[in-house]
Amino acid sequence: PADKHELHLTNTFEVTYANISGPGKAATTYQQGFTYWDVIGLSGKGNFGNLQYTHSFRVRFSDDRTRNNGSKFGLDQAAFGVKFGKATLVGGDFYESYSHYTNRTRLQGLNFSYLSGKDNALDVRAMWGYAYARWDEMWRADDLKVKERQVAGVNLRQNLFKKRAHIGLSYIRTDDSDRQLVNDQLYRNDIGSVNYSLELIPKKLTVSGESAVSSTDESPRANAARKKYEGMAHRVQGVLKPSDPHTFTVLYERVDPKFRT
Repeated sequence: PADKHELHLTNTFEVTYANISGPGKAATTYQQGFTYWDVIGLSGKGNFGNLQYTHSFRVRFSDDRTRNNGSKFGLDQAAFGVKFGKATLVGGDFYESYSHYTNRTRLQGLNFSYLSGKDNALDVRAMWGYAYARWDEMWRADDLKVKERQVAGVNLRQNLFKKRAHIGLSYIRTDDSDRQLVNDQLYRNDIGSVNYSLELIPKKLTVSGESAVSSTDESPRANAARKKYEGMAHRVQGVLKPSDPHTFTVLYERVDPKFRT
């Protein structure tokens, strides 16, 4: 195919004025006077032959100390992805969910997937990254007191019976480090799960479920004895769709109090 490229630039700019007075002014979160908030985004997509790519970057500028956590600059989003055939690799921000009990968190790192799209074929996904709410926390901008959390995982999914059924295996490891505050809880958690689905009546009745086990090593606070425990979780769901728009769902779930995600 011929090479094609798209590029989009966006800019959101706000100016706010606050006049703070009265006996409760010391408790307000507003900043006296004029403040500005500017968000600039750059995104695009395209291809070089059979290689497809996407990218998205967004930065913010502001002198509003309460809204921007004391910083005049921040990186809100950064992601670059490439796809070649059935393989996709994303670097930067991504969100991945293997199953109900495994990772469902935004990460900054690398995410790989190979999705065959065929019956009786194996789909493979793997990821690694840091679990920060925003990029500023990664380099401790503005003296942010945030512990480090790394997440790694892999998922194998086997499609069966012309995609009327599947079985999946997932493994996730979460590892905390770099305690910032004395009472910061640090976890090293391993989760293994099996999930499945079966379409008993095409487009009418589907049964799905998952069973997972976790093993946790917890450090409750600095200089405290570590705790180790394990837990299990199970869920089974049946969905019946006799006719549009009617849907009936039956769900059973049991989660051990010591199960951690």
